[in-house]
Amino acid sequence: MKKNLPLIVIIVSIILIAGNFIFIEKFDSDFFIATLSRVLIILSMVFIIKTRNKKMNNLF
Repeated sequence: MKKNLPLIVIIVSIILIAGNFIFIEKFDSDFFIATLSRVLIILSMVFIIKTRNKKMNNLF
C-alpha cells in the first residue's frame, strides 16, 4: 500500500480536477488556486515515483 500511495494520490487528484471542471459554476481566483495546487501535487508525486524507481534500480 505504501508503495502505491503516490500513484493513488495522482489518480485522486486527476479525478478531483476533472470534477472541478464539470461542476464549476464560475471561474474565479479560488478555482485557479485549487486547480494549481492539485497540479502541483500531481507533479510532486510523479517526481517521487521517478526518484523511488531510480533508487530501486541502483540497488540491483
